[in-house]
Amino acid sequence: MPQLVGELKRIGVTSGWLDGEIVVMNQNGIPDFNALQNSLDQRTSAGITYFLFDIPFYDGYDLRAVPLVDRRRLLEEILREKGTEHIRFSQSFEGDPQAILASACKMNLEGIIAKRASAPYVSSRTEHWLKLKCKKRQEFVIVGYHDREAAIGQVGSLILGVYDNGTLIPVGSVGTGWNSDAAAKLKAKLARIEQPNPPFPGGPKKPGRWSKRKPGGERWVKPVLVAEVQFSDWTPEGQVRHGSFIALRTDKLATSVTREQPHREPVD
Repeated sequence: MPQLVGELKRIGVTSGWLDGEIVVMNQNGIPDFNALQNSLDQRTSAGITYFLFDIPFYDGYDLRAVPLVDRRRLLEEILREKGTEHIRFSQSFEGDPQAILASACKMNLEGIIAKRASAPYVSSRTEHWLKLKCKKRQEFVIVGYHDREAAIGQVGSLILGVYDNGTLIPVGSVGTGWNSDAAAKLKAKLARIEQPNPPFPGGPKKPGRWSKRKPGGERWVKPVLVAEVQFSDWTPEGQVRHGSFIALRTDKLATSVTREQPHREPVD
């Protein structure tokens, strides 16, 4: 991403570690996962913005033990003077989490991140920050797919799985969230990693479990690709209900994907 690298050089941090997230905004100013995926596939940084929210190291100093609020104050001062069009400070908002989440949902955002202002920086999962989502949304391992009956060379649905105590298990399917071009690209990627048998022990619990299609139409793949999926809920049998594909996640290892559980720890 030469454009972002060039802009990062201009902010003057010669020694440091900047933590943030790259996004592509749609015409309504909302992050668009598919647009970001397209930019990455096309190997271009045009339209990509890097929102920075933390600075664990700076100018030879290890700031990980410094409270988050102080690290962010430093980062904001740096970017206030030298921020660029595509290198921006990720603003924070203080207030009632439920009210802020409700506002985010009205704006069609994915949700919010709630962080403890006094927290140190840790490179692992922590109770000091929580994801509060407008809808259920998480990563799934792609374990297979069905062809689209009405079009040759396109995916009709993806068969999903997650790891449970190190064992890959099926959790349903998703058949919406892409157009014909994306369906063809998905088919091409999956065709290259097809395998004859299901990638989980024991095979499916019963034929046609994931869809209304005729049993035997499943095409199995090596469990190496990860899909971001939005869905309404989990069924009592542990299957995804009313799922919609968002994008492939190249930043996630398939073996790290598990069923996400809600956190209920309070955050200051």
